Amino acid sequence: MKTKIFLILTIVMFILSLSACTTQSNTQENITGDTVATVSEDGYQDITLSYGKSGRFYNYILTPSTVQTGIPVRVTGDISTLNGCYRTVVIQEYDIREYLSDFDNTFEFTPQETGDFVVSCSMGMATTTLHVI
Repeated sequence: MKTKIFLILTIVMFILSLSACTTQSNTQENITGDTVATVSEDGYQDITLSYGKSGRFYNYILTPSTVQTGIPVRVTGDISTLNGCYRTVVIQEYDIREYLSDFDNTFEFTPQETGDFVVSCSMGMATTTLHVI
């Protein structure tokens, strides 16, 4: 009896370990497969900031989350998903603190440095990362 239970547990653990490997590989593909913002006719890289489910948790979501240095970026907030402190967007490294309202839900800036920059709400409860290449 103990041998059967041990064998069943061993098989279950093996299947779970295969499942974990597959999930990790898909996540890595998603992280490295992010698209870079394209430059619109008016010369801006347009990205959208929303709040929603990202993986298992709710957080800020930038779409796309990668922009190019030296080219102006226009961030448009999806106001239907941004409430309370989530409407105040902070990017400390670029000295940005913008309030997004129903009447003005965009702000613009030009990234001058490459790297990964934290985008957060005014209280730091919602965060995401802006990748500048």
